[in-house]
Amino acid sequence: MKRNHKDQSNDSLDQKKRKLVGRDFNFELNQQINDNSPKLFSGIALNWPWFEGLKEFGDEKSENYELSTCLFLKKLFHAMEGDEFDMDVSFSNSPSFFGTLRQNRMVSLSSSVFLDSLENSARSLQSKSIKQQKENPEEDIHLYLCQFPILQVKEREEGKDFPLSHVVDYFDIPSSISPLLNSINVWMSVKETRSNLHYDVSNNLLCILSGNKKVTLFHPNQTSYLYPESITGGSGNHSRIDLHSVDLQKFPLFSLVSPSASFDCKPGDVLFIPEGWWHQVDSSPCTVATNFWWKGEVEKMVDSGSSNAFHARYLMESLLNEEKRKIVKELRGKEDEPILPLGPLIQLLKSKEMMRGPFEDEISIACWIFSRMDFKQMKEVLLYLVKNDPASLESLIMEGEDIITETITQKMEEYENQNGNNEIENEMEEFYNDFFSVFKEERGKVTELMLDK
Repeated sequence: MKRNHKDQSNDSLDQKKRKLVGRDFNFELNQQINDNSPKLFSGIALNWPWFEGLKEFGDEKSENYELSTCLFLKKLFHAMEGDEFDMDVSFSNSPSFFGTLRQNRMVSLSSSVFLDSLENSARSLQSKSIKQQKENPEEDIHLYLCQFPILQVKEREEGKDFPLSHVVDYFDIPSSISPLLNSINVWMSVKETRSNLHYDVSNNLLCILSGNKKVTLFHPNQTSYLYPESITGGSGNHSRIDLHSVDLQKFPLFSLVSPSASFDCKPGDVLFIPEGWWHQVDSSPCTVATNFWWKGEVEKMVDSGSSNAFHARYLMESLLNEEKRKIVKELRGKEDEPILPLGPLIQLLKSKEMMRGPFEDEISIACWIFSRMDFKQMKEVLLYLVKNDPASLESLIMEGEDIITETITQKMEEYENQNGNNEIENEMEEFYNDFFSVFKEERGKVTELMLDK
């Protein structure tokens, strides 16, 4: 059938618009890559062929948008009769999904069974029938299609076929990343899902096709506070922390950091997540997304493999030197600097966590904290423990490192020597009475212990 001149003109305008949008997007994306900084590009993907094809069933503004997406997916997945294929799908009895090898549970489902489950969930959302959802025996099972490959460049070069490779035509891949592309994947949440905190070694463009995602990010320089899994266990890019229920007794250093950024993503949005940035993703029911991974600086550096041992040694040495400089700077920091809010600080003092000292020796976090305080800050903390947790104070003094007692004694003496007047003497006498009241029968022993320092 011939297309009239008006249709051809509209197509031409759409193509021009896509080229203009793509050019501006590539320019901004390159800026973010150079800055190693995440950014949300709102609505940038709405010009993709995906959203044009979706209009056959509805668009992103439709009330039943999730259902429209499911029907569109069924058309794409099964373009020809007999195109059914198997998929490895993560499952859980809660919205939380953990990507570590020991926690990830998988089940093999046919593509039609999975899409039927997605469609049923979308219809439940549309009807908003609470009774129907409660009576559904599958309600307790959460299915999450994670990182299903549409295209993997290396495997394709080796001759491997991908059942969804034709879907690539519905996406606009930025020209600036095409030469470095590793893979294109699809992600689908049948119900509400929550991935655990992790980072990727590749740069990432996360593109929302349906539903909503909230992405919480932490800068790579916060890694030491996020309790990564061991690098020898196959899941070294995952954190042991559950962001929705952080156990500060178990992970006290986490109280020292807060998210660097957080983004609420909707259909048509594209989020750039740079290599090494920690992120947790919370997805609404019936969320569908694709992502592009491409080589970051680290991947490009080690791609050949010929100098990996040198790179590893150099990076480790640089990291250790940076940590030493940071700790020395903190130990010599201004005495009037605020340390931490009192609540998290007390939790850290009570922990048994150790850290590297300025000379590569291990010291407790309690020792490091006291070394940074001036006397007034230390007095506030000690009196808080006297009043609210005398047992922890007694344990800290009687069972802790000698250097803790030495540091406390030294700061007491410095304060008295620098401020020698009657008012200070009265203040110190009152403080000593409160402080030593904790130790009762052992007061003499504690006094002797501190005088020795």
